[in-house]
Amino acid sequence: MPIQPDQPVAWLLWEEGQALDSGDLAVDQLATLCTRYGTVPCYALINGQAVSHHQVVLPKGGRVGLSALPFQLEERLCTDLDSVHFAYSTIRANEPADVLVIGRELMTRCFETLKASGLAVKAMLPDYAFLPENVAVLDQRCTSIRLASVAVGMDTANFPVWWQIAAGEEQSPELSVYAEENWSGDLALPQMPQQYFKNRLAVFGQCFSPWPVNLLSG
Repeated sequence: MPIQPDQPVAWLLWEEGQALDSGDLAVDQLATLCTRYGTVPCYALINGQAVSHHQVVLPKGGRVGLSALPFQLEERLCTDLDSVHFAYSTIRANEPADVLVIGRELMTRCFETLKASGLAVKAMLPDYAFLPENVAVLDQRCTSIRLASVAVGMDTANFPVWWQIAAGEEQSPELSVYAEENWSGDLALPQMPQQYFKNRLAVFGQCFSPWPVNLLSG
């Protein structure tokens, strides 16, 4: 899903470990996919730079814990909660819960676009929420990475600095790095890429491991 209204929608049909079809469409043409693949359950991805990930531990679970969740987020986000939309995993007492936060205006636009498309959308998630632990996907413009307790999307130019400062003890020799085929190699990476790709979406198809959170709820 595009962050800006004038950006195209990239799509991919993935089955049995391979890409069968792919392309780019203007947002107002997304419904044309429904005529071809309307019965195929699908997921909507959005660039992780538009969605912040938080882990929150609450003393109570269920509805009691949920009622306290907005106050925990407000302290971290330093913004009016009316301007954001959040979705969360199951809240259990004294256990970390994953929370995803996205701008309400952007979320509303994505929701309306997906609803109008007629596609059988199971869930919408930031791209990093489709990765297993210790995986990084980099192209020339943006990076998505998931570690054990943190997941984030960022400009690729910022990735080496983020890795040194934010990853900290999360650094793992087992990190799997996927890089764009024409990767320039100008940036110092924690590891050399294990695999190069032409289609960024195909990496998420290959690594497909979605979180049990849904931005279309919450």
